[in-house]
Amino acid sequence: MTAYSKDHWDLAARRVLQRLVAEEGVELVSSHGVSLLTTPLSAFLLQLDQADGRAEALADWLIDQTEVADLFASNEDLDAILAEEWDAVAEAAEAGDGEDEEDEDLDADASAEDLDEEEVEEDA
Repeated sequence: MTAYSKDHWDLAARRVLQRLVAEEGVELVSSHGVSLLTTPLSAFLLQLDQADGRAEALADWLIDQTEVADLFASNEDLDAILAEEWDAVAEAAEAGDGEDEEDEDLDADASAEDLDEEEVEEDA
């Protein structure tokens, strides 16, 4: 499952966090919480199996992070977000598909991320 680069996994982790924030499943301490949690979350998720209990492990991990003020997402919510945002990258990595396409997505998401953080800073 590590055929993709660290950047691809970080992007998938960032998408998980962004979905959690957008769906009000997590409250972060600061506007930089997503950026600060992205790499640690990626490393954590890469260690987990696809087995049962993954959402519960993620919930426990999130609660232990100082950047997380509160967690509102249920295990079912976490499972759905992981399936849509994380597992899609994992399946593509295992199949060896889409690396060029993913590079384009990575560049586009990095640009969007810069804009998102600028908007947050302007709002503060």
